[in-house]
Parts: sequence; structure tokens; C-alpha cells
Amino acid sequence: MSSEADVKAVVGLRGHGKSSHVIRMTSETPRVLYYDSLGDDYSEGIVCRDRAVLESFWRRTYQHRFRISYKPVDPMADLARICELAYECGDMTLVIDEIHLYFRGAFCPTELTKIITAGRHAGVELIGVTQAPRKLGELLRSQAAVWDVFAIREPAHAKYVAERCVGMDISQILSLRKYEYLHFEDGAECYWRCTDDLDSGQTRKEALPYETDAPTPATAPDSRDDAPVGRTVGSPSADGDSPVPPA
Repeated sequence: MSSEADVKAVVGLRGHGKSSHVIRMTSETPRVLYYDSLGDDYSEGIVCRDRAVLESFWRRTYQHRFRISYKPVDPMADLARICELAYECGDMTLVIDEIHLYFRGAFCPTELTKIITAGRHAGVELIGVTQAPRKLGELLRSQAAVWDVFAIREPAHAKYVAERCVGMDISQILSLRKYEYLHFEDGAECYWRCTDDLDSGQTRKEALPYETDAPTPATAPDSRDDAPVGRTVGSPSADGDSPVPPA
């Protein structure tokens, strides 16, 4: 794993292929932990439901290859410790399913902030998966350099993604079918319409030009160090002091 590990976003409706796509993305990754927030999307490798059991297993294996699916009983409470373990481990991929659950506007929990802004220094690749892209925190939206966009039917969510992935045609987003997605990378000369074929294990790709009335996306200045490491970005909303919504 490169020390310049990426932050990636995988967004779109449930039941349209996001989880199977993420599993394929990480199939050759030697060290990966899937944080299965709702407990029903990932069962790769060793499956744990108890944090004490996970930490015991982790202490024995974290220096070697591993593939762990963690299904937390209390995802809000356990996320901080999982982010700490990932950063301490380094050179790994952390997949967080339904990552929008852990943001409230601009507010991002301290430990997740560290993964987003400084995880690359430890070689931690973050893949954030969500069915609600408009609820992604501003920090993740700004730092995710790679976006895989699956079917979205709500125009407001599609518009949000198209505004972030500059030049992406919103009609392409709204027309996606199951297992189809748009692949966007900051600074690339085009974006791609892709189809995952689960039977063959292959992906068909078609290059698409950016909309002519939109500027070609340029690589954004590296602002990932703007937020102090280990500090919370933003502030909680006025309706409560909790960093995340109640379960």
C-alpha cells in the first residue's frame, strides 16, 4: 500500500451493486477491514460482532495479512476505536459502510477526521460507502479524489454529486441501472461509465467526455493537512452535543 493512500467515495442506492463492487475493489488488498455499520453487507474473511474479540484477534494478526468484517452492535460507539486501530496498524484499507451516519453537517468525529486528513501518512486507504451522498460531511466530500457513482433516483442527490464531480452529466447519473456506475477521478481527462459483470469478474468501461459548459476538473490543491491531526472539524449542530446522530 502506498503511503499516499487515497480517500474514495462509493455512492448510490442500496441493492444496486455497491457492496459487491467494493469487495471486488479490495479483492487483492492484503490488509482490509470492513466496518459494516448496519451489519448486513459484508461477510468477508473473519467476521466479528464483539469489539473485544476483534481487538484480541487484531493484536495477533495486525502485522500480517488480514481480511476482517466487523459488524458492530453499537456502530456509533465503536467507530472511534476502529479508526484508532487502523491508523496504528497502517498500510491497510478501511471500508466504512453507510459512512454518512457519522457526520452532522461540517462536524466529523475526531478519529475519523484523522483518517481522512492524515491517514495517507500511515498508508491507510479509506473507502467511504453511502446511499445518501448529500449527507456526507464536507471534509470527506473535499478529500475524496475518486468517486464511483451508482444509481441515484433523487434529483437533489444526483445534483450534489454532479456538482462535486465537475463535468459529470447528471442525466448519466439518473439513467444508471443495477451494477452500472460512473467512475470519476480528480484531474482525469474524462470519466467512465462502467458495468460490473459478476459472472465473468470483468468490468466494461466506456469513456465519457465532460459536459462542455463545465470546466475540466483539475487536481485540487492538497488541503488535507488544513485540519489539525486528531482534531474535530466543525462543530455539532445546535440540537445536541453528540458527534453523530443517535442510533
